[in-house]
Amino acid sequence: TSAGVGQAFGTAMMIVGVLGIFFGAGTFILAILGFFLRTAAGAERFRAQSLGKLDSANVATLMSPIATPITAGITVSGIEALAAGNKNIAFPLWREHSIVGLIPSSAVESIPAAQRPFVDAEALLVSWDQFISATDNESMTAIVERAQAAEKSNVLVYDELDRQVGHISLDRPLMPMG
Repeated sequence: TSAGVGQAFGTAMMIVGVLGIFFGAGTFILAILGFFLRTAAGAERFRAQSLGKLDSANVATLMSPIATPITAGITVSGIEALAAGNKNIAFPLWREHSIVGLIPSSAVESIPAAQRPFVDAEALLVSWDQFISATDNESMTAIVERAQAAEKSNVLVYDELDRQVGHISLDRPLMPMG
């Protein structure tokens, strides 16, 4: 509601400012301020609508599943072959008897195809310290707010048995798999 009022007030300011210029009773500054108010209110309306959609989003459909762990030394083209065309998957990297992080398939796609056989996949690793944890039944709004507060853009999703089941990268648009 407040965003709609802001947009209406901004529009009114723009009209008064522009009409005032023609009739000698207004200023161009009023029109500019109205434009900025209308733009800011529109952005806030979009944000509120987006958060409303996120609240009803199913985490399981937005997350990338986690594949079988891979070992250090694999190239980006090796991961590409393991992904087999699935763009929504993340690979845990096994190094020195422990899993040290994830390599999202979206990072693989960012490497030019001609360079993939020569690039070590470990260069694309997202380490655990760059993640927040979430459960698969948690609201996306709560997850996004917690990630923003922690200044992190990666979410590791756990199921009710406390198993790692997925990864969400907040750096890319949230789109359901499928």
